Amino acid sequence: MDLNKIKSEVAWFTTEVRNNEQDVTRAERALEDAKRKLEGNKRKLEGFERDAERAEREQKQTA
Repeated sequence: MDLNKIKSEVAWFTTEVRNNEQDVTRAERALEDAKRKLEGNKRKLEGFERDAERAEREQKQTA
């Protein structure tokens, strides 16, 4: 392989590695966002479950 071809390959792979790193960074951010949403939804679910239990108890007491 001649020097110009090697330099061209180095430049291409350098760009490709940089793009891959950016993809990983975006994926990591998306994962963290999904984890935050999951935790928020779990908290909301727990709250609704508590509300349902409370409503059932109140309904039984008034019946």
